[in-house]
Amino acid sequence: MDTNPVQYLAHQLAHPSGVAGHVVAPLLNWRNGTLIKAAADLLSARPGEVVADVGFGGGLGLELLLEAVGSAGTVHGFDKSSTMVTRAARRWGAQVAAGNLRIHERSMSDMARDAELGLDALMTVNTAYYIDDLGGAFRSARTVLRPIGRIVVGVGDPHYMRRLPVSRYGLHLRSVGEVADALTMNGYKLSDHVRVGGPPTEDAFHLLFASADGS
Repeated sequence: MDTNPVQYLAHQLAHPSGVAGHVVAPLLNWRNGTLIKAAADLLSARPGEVVADVGFGGGLGLELLLEAVGSAGTVHGFDKSSTMVTRAARRWGAQVAAGNLRIHERSMSDMARDAELGLDALMTVNTAYYIDDLGGAFRSARTVLRPIGRIVVGVGDPHYMRRLPVSRYGLHLRSVGEVADALTMNGYKLSDHVRVGGPPTEDAFHLLFASADGS
């Protein structure tokens, strides 16, 4: 365990684990709730679609996507934390048993092994800070999307993120332009950019909406 409490929190936010991970999970839902809900709205998942939340953390995104696609659709949840995977499998056990929710213990960078999924859409919120090779991760995610699939990426404004004490511990704070370039250079066509926020964060977050370039 890290002796520095801020560093330990940063570690838990990056990779929730153990008892502390179960405490962090609802914190993630609460702290990121506005951004997650806005991402799900922008993704506009429809009944019967096959969609995913990548780095689902506390699981709010899974809940919203399950509601959107209904009993005829399928939601895939990807997270590298075994604690979050176990928690989600227990929380939505009925949906897992029915086949409406499938949980995968892996990061965005490892999604290429699931190329057969053929997702209509995916969202990923506050994950870009923890990925060394963002372009490679987007290429990996691209392999699981249909040729006209959609992606929504939610990130914090680096000026805002730098004010957070946890940002000093291993986070990759990229400008929105850098994230947009990583998308467009790796098989996506960017079509929308939305600012998101509310007190106390105001417009501290960004959502980028893109479609897979089927050309």
